[in-house]
This record gives sequence, structure tokens and C-alpha cells, in this order.
Amino acid sequence: MSSIITPKQRERLLNRPGDESDEEILKDRRLNDFYVRKALKRWLGSIQDIDLALNTLPEKQIKKLFTDEDVFRFLGIAEKALVYLDFMPIQKYENQTVFAKKSLMGSIENGSPQVFSTERPATAQDIDRYNALRKHITRLETFTHTSPQSINEDLDLVYFRDLIKDAKKRGYEPTETWEYQGL
Repeated sequence: MSSIITPKQRERLLNRPGDESDEEILKDRRLNDFYVRKALKRWLGSIQDIDLALNTLPEKQIKKLFTDEDVFRFLGIAEKALVYLDFMPIQKYENQTVFAKKSLMGSIENGSPQVFSTERPATAQDIDRYNALRKHITRLETFTHTSPQSINEDLDLVYFRDLIKDAKKRGYEPTETWEYQGL
């Protein structure tokens, strides 16, 4: 598999020098970081083409492209993107106000747990992000929950093909839902 960064760039990422006071080392690091970011931007720019190909090529041609490790890396990349873009959960209060809120629980040694949180009025972007992410999380739950699922999109027709055939043989049709209901 080809790489988006050169072996030298990879080596420099893996072995980042620790001497922050050496101007030459910092210059080399900044230059390497710049070229690595450019390579990442090119790769991210190709995601639209990858999605087009996956939606267009015949299933037989796509089936063996991915490994389990690829899936886990993609999910890890998605998690990092959510963190760096500061996606926040949404909470709707009884008075219908909508807030973006994130919190964590921490405790000092031998101390009682305490909740730390930040909250602000949700922006339109927060709400759009939340709705899109909920839709994807709901879709991903297909692979973690054993409860019966509904047909939501064409990929379900592929994934549930064997079960759909069985249901049709017995005179049943799968239930369809077309869209996740957002906030």
C-alpha cells in the first residue's frame, strides 16, 4: 500500500527531537510538519472520491479492499477529528433552550468525585453536527446491537441481504425507515 508521507517524513514524526532550544532542529521539525500537513490535506481532499468510488463500484470489487485494522484506524481518525473540531453533545431543557455541553468526572486521591462541565447556548453548527453524528452513531449500532434493525439505506440491502431473502420467502417485508429524526 502506498503512503501519503515519505519514509523520511514518517521517521521524523516517530523520532521528534526533544531539544526545543536548537533553532536548526525546530526549523527542520516545522518544515517536516508543514509537508506532513500538506500530505494529510491531499488525502482528506480525496475522501470525496473514495466515497464516490465506494458508492459506484460493484460490490465484488469493493469487498476485499478493507481489513479490520483499516476500520479501526478509520474510527480512530474520526474520533480525533471530533475532538479537534470540538464536537459537543446537545442538551434540550424543558423551556426548549438548547445547549452544547460537555462534562467529565474527576476525583483527587482519597477525595470524592466531582463533575467538571462547560456549557453554552448551542449554535446552528452544534445542532447540525449533533444530528449528523447521531445519525451515524445510530447506523453504527447496527454492528453492536443484536436487536432487529430497519432498512435505512442501500447499504442495509447489502448487509441484510440473507435475512431479507429469508423474510421474503416467508411472505414478510423488512420494515423501512428513511431518516434519523434529529433534534
